[in-house]
Amino acid sequence: MKPLSLASIINLCLLSVLSAPLHAGQFTWTGSVDTVFTNKFNWSIVNSSADYPSSNDSMYVGTITSNRPVLSQNQDVYYLRMMSGSLFDLKSYTFTVQNEAIFDGGTMSNGDLVVRGTIAKFNGSSFTSDLDTEAGIIELSGGTFDGACRFKVNGSTVSTGLGGCVFNDEVTLIQ
Repeated sequence: MKPLSLASIINLCLLSVLSAPLHAGQFTWTGSVDTVFTNKFNWSIVNSSADYPSSNDSMYVGTITSNRPVLSQNQDVYYLRMMSGSLFDLKSYTFTVQNEAIFDGGTMSNGDLVVRGTIAKFNGSSFTSDLDTEAGIIELSGGTFDGACRFKVNGSTVSTGLGGCVFNDEVTLIQ
């Protein structure tokens, strides 16, 4: 086998770096000022000059005691994690998670939630929003789903979960 030249190695490294998704920043909701999603003063921001999360960013919503995030437009993020006690109001808009979504409690209300990507974990959250999920792995481990739900597994991995979900509207499961 012929050894790789230094130029080939550098090109492979550059290709690998340039083809990886860029994560512009990490945004954690604080709700310091009001409920406006696009208000930069409502976010704790790491590694980004943007005012609020967008399609390359990671977004975290934890326990909220006062101002919950409320959408005023359709919105995309790369990664979403909602924790116990969190609240997120989509109003009449569509919120899209493009890679990984983890719901460890909390409530997502109104609008439409779209999840596309590698993994979607539902662990005891409540949803009044309609939900359309396509992911490589889908785990359903408790939660209440009051809107219409569609779950489609993309890939050969068998999706699992602990069960215990309550569905109060139409559910479509595709494997």
